[in-house]
Amino acid sequence: MPIIGLAGLALPAAPDNQEHSSGFLGFLVIFLLALAVYLLVRNMTARLRRMNYRHEEELDPQTGAPRAGGDGTSARR
Repeated sequence: MPIIGLAGLALPAAPDNQEHSSGFLGFLVIFLLALAVYLLVRNMTARLRRMNYRHEEELDPQTGAPRAGGDGTSARR
């Protein structure tokens, strides 16, 4: 019987039959998080494209092997 008594203490009090919502502040937080994720994904996609183009510039178009005359790394532009 003591377990049943403790379970009653762990339950939160009833919200007096009122509906609660996150309101405008909750919407604003979710909107800003979604905007941040969108901008990060867009930035990451652009960086990956540039990295791929740089990699293609380093390769010899005929053989597909790295060009002679270096260690295969390009100078930062």
